[in-house]
Amino acid sequence: MPGSLTIPNVLAGIAGPANVAASLLDANWNQIRDYVNAREIVQDTLANRPAASVAGRVYYATDTGILYADTGSAWTQIALGTLAANLAETLTGLTLSNNGADATNDLDVAVGAASSQDAVIADRNLMSLTTAITKQLDAAWAVGTNQGGRMSAAAIANTTYHVHLIKRVDTGVVDVGLDVSATAPTLPTNYTKFRRIGSILREAGAIVAFSQIGDEFLRLTPVLDVDVTNPGTAAVTRTLSVPIGIPVWALINVFMDQVASNYIVYLSALDQADVAASAAVAPLGQLGTGAAPASAAELAWGGRIRTNTSAQIRSRQSASGAGDIFRIATQGWIDRRGRG
Repeated sequence: MPGSLTIPNVLAGIAGPANVAASLLDANWNQIRDYVNAREIVQDTLANRPAASVAGRVYYATDTGILYADTGSAWTQIALGTLAANLAETLTGLTLSNNGADATNDLDVAVGAASSQDAVIADRNLMSLTTAITKQLDAAWAVGTNQGGRMSAAAIANTTYHVHLIKRVDTGVVDVGLDVSATAPTLPTNYTKFRRIGSILREAGAIVAFSQIGDEFLRLTPVLDVDVTNPGTAAVTRTLSVPIGIPVWALINVFMDQVASNYIVYLSALDQADVAASAAVAPLGQLGTGAAPASAAELAWGGRIRTNTSAQIRSRQSASGAGDIFRIATQGWIDRRGRG
């Protein structure tokens, strides 16, 4: 920290016996010591930072890369953390899984780290979960493992719960909470940083069984979300069994039983233009026949379509007949979890 060091005693200007001048050396050295100590940089983790009390003192948090200055009453950030600047999109580990003891209500989160999702990159903070944690969806949030995880004030419901890594910057404590909001969770008191690390579904009073590898989340039991006969040729919005509140890539299997007519099936995201399916011009389609078959034709396709925040996509067919069948089964979803 900048400052001005004043030496209290100039020995050359002091008259008298030599021992008098020598006795003043202690005062000089003490002044230098106090000046240096007040401006030393202490390096340790944020959790070990002492209470603010000595103005001018500097502390470097080795786990976040942020430099702080002691004002005498509070620590203030004086430099952008190297981790915030260089690892602004960090997301590693933190794999979610159903808890083995209480799969109905509990969620396990593996060790890992993520940067907070502040809109301003300079405000981001690296959050490290150094020990695996279990949170209980059926209980209000409390700090620590095998404790409540639901941050939302509302009673537990069958809906999407977004899983957030959360942090208290003042103490460095990192925990996990679940909330119905993906972008504005109800954080516990004193927790100011968060990052959505995944989203889970609660259906029929239980957390849906799933498996996660990276950004891919698979339902252990796929769901038949669409099963219609003679669906028509107009665009239809289809709701899938994937999280709401965020767009995801829905992983789906599609089946068509073409009986009465030849047709093309086109599946699209709802933010795309509503365009007719065709065998000849864009956008074409994912499956179908360009000419009437000699007998009933059964076709299948598997792929991914991006949903909106209501878990919806669009389907459209070029033709439709009384005996034609259209089905969609949802396998899971791909979730970028806030990465660009």
